[in-house]
Parts: sequence; C-alpha cells; structure tokens
Amino acid sequence: MKKWDYFCRIFPNLLLAFGLFGTFLGITRNLYSLNETISNIGVEADNFIDQFQIPLQNMGIAFISSLIALACSSLLTLINLRCNTTSAKYALISSLEDYLDNILQPTIEGKTRLDKAINRMVDQQNEFLTRFHENVTQAVKSSLGSVARSNCRRKQRSD
Repeated sequence: MKKWDYFCRIFPNLLLAFGLFGTFLGITRNLYSLNETISNIGVEADNFIDQFQIPLQNMGIAFISSLIALACSSLLTLINLRCNTTSAKYALISSLEDYLDNILQPTIEGKTRLDKAINRMVDQQNEFLTRFHENVTQAVKSSLGSVARSNCRRKQRSD
C-alpha cells in the first residue's frame, strides 16, 4: 500500500517531466530542421514553404505533448488530493488523539502509568522524610539530652 501511495504522489511529476522531455525533443528537432531548411534555401518560394511545414509540425508535437502531460498531471494531482490515503490517515489519527485527550483521559485520571509512578515516588519521599525526622529527632535527643540533663543538674546544684 505504501508503494501505491508513493507512486500516486510521484506519477503527476513524471508526467510533467515526460511532457517537458517531449517539448525539448520537438524543439530540438525543429531547430535542426530549420537549420537544414535555411542552409538549403533555393530560389523557389513554394519549396521554401513546403520545407517550413516540417519544423512547424515538430513544434506542434512538442507543445501538444507538453499540454497533454500538463493536463494529465493536473488531473492526477486533483485525484490524489481527493482520494489521498495519507490525509485520511492523518484525519483518523487527529480524531483519535482528540478522543483520547479530551474524552477518555478525564475518565481515567490518576490511572495512567505516569500517574502511578509519580504516586509511588511521592509515597517513597513521604516515607523517607518521616524516617529522616524520626532518626534526626532521636539523634538530637540522645546527643543533646545528656547535655541538657547535665546542665539541669548543674543549675540545680548552683541553686
């Protein structure tokens, strides 16, 4: 399917290229024929007109091939715009994203993997802070408690 989409996108450009190729081929043949005609010009005017018809026919082939290729390319470009599977795919993805973001997500708020991971991190942080507070309190009480008791005893003796 992907190759078909690629071909449909490239084919109009190929037609334009073939049309231009036909134009340049016809113009080249025309210039060659004109060169031959001018170099072989005789006195007879009737022969001159007959010799000029061949380059004009070549010029007609060149421009007709370009016009046909341009028309076909334009038609295929319009068909690709109308029946393009890529734009249909993007429209479907956009609709799906809109549904997921605006309709489904609010109904499952807090239940995504990211929300669960954040909640776990918050719980771990709270547990760490609680243990840290308890350990610091015990360390301060044990180290400063003996100092405070000895100061209280000194104060009682001095009174």
